[in-house]
Amino acid sequence: MVLGEGNVPEKLAEAAAVNNARLIVVGVARFNNVRDFVLGTAVDYLVRHARVPVLVVKCRAHRPYRKIAVATDFSDCSAEALRSALELFPEARIDLITVFHVAYPGFLKAEGVAKEMAAECREQMVGFLTKQGFAVDARITPQIVEGSVEGVMFDWMDQEKADLLVLGTHGRGALAHATIGSTASRLLETVPADILVVRKLR
Repeated sequence: MVLGEGNVPEKLAEAAAVNNARLIVVGVARFNNVRDFVLGTAVDYLVRHARVPVLVVKCRAHRPYRKIAVATDFSDCSAEALRSALELFPEARIDLITVFHVAYPGFLKAEGVAKEMAAECREQMVGFLTKQGFAVDARITPQIVEGSVEGVMFDWMDQEKADLLVLGTHGRGALAHATIGSTASRLLETVPADILVVRKLR
């Protein structure tokens, strides 16, 4: 046990560095709602300053994480998120999810456009996994889904009974600058499952 005095998130980040921690775990305070906690200084500070992933726990633990959703936009940041999920939870199965959106479906041949965009996403997914050195095996299942990021991820966590959502961030600003866009902070607010935020240091 480490006892410290001062600003809580600063001391947490400092203790994690001094003790070579692999992960920082924080919970949502019972007297705060999720929005207050996530958009306040604590989690935001830790994500921007800690050198290890931050796990935001919202649910009472009943079992180890067995099914994990990792959001990807094919960036290096999302690759770091996937890599951390594989290393931290070696027994879990991972759905690697990318989301595409057909703009103005009423003015386009939406079905054909959606098929073209899905095919392009599949090519990008293969290129991403190859470039980053990931093997598609029993643990990683690529998923290409049409819709909004928020809607898809919220529904996925509920319908697929996933235990954990993993997001990447470049760590140079607030959570609104996460790799999947400004929706990352809203996902932290709205998705009821636990969320792991992984910062890419370089």
